[in-house]
Amino acid sequence: MTEEAIEQLLLEEKLTVAEAARLVGGTHNSTVVRWCTPSVILPDGRRLNLEHLRCGGKIQTTRPALTRFLAAQTAAPADAPAPRSPAERKRAAAEAGRELDALLG
Repeated sequence: MTEEAIEQLLLEEKLTVAEAARLVGGTHNSTVVRWCTPSVILPDGRRLNLEHLRCGGKIQTTRPALTRFLAAQTAAPADAPAPRSPAERKRAAAEAGRELDALLG
């Protein structure tokens, strides 16, 4: 996270993990903590995390950061291909290998 991003978060009203979970509704505190790591994969394959601050062993975020995080997931482009599953990637790799073998003889 850049110093500019930290400055922006410092200017915004802080939320604890529990407050952020309540604000979203039906979300556990541990889910919000997981959102702080780049664990959310968007349909275009990019990884997304919730902007947050860690200070004194506590995690804080802000309402605008939570809004940006949710909007980034919601506003995923409709034409973006969904990432392939591990099984689909394995099948595609096997097919590519067979095609290569056929070309090379």
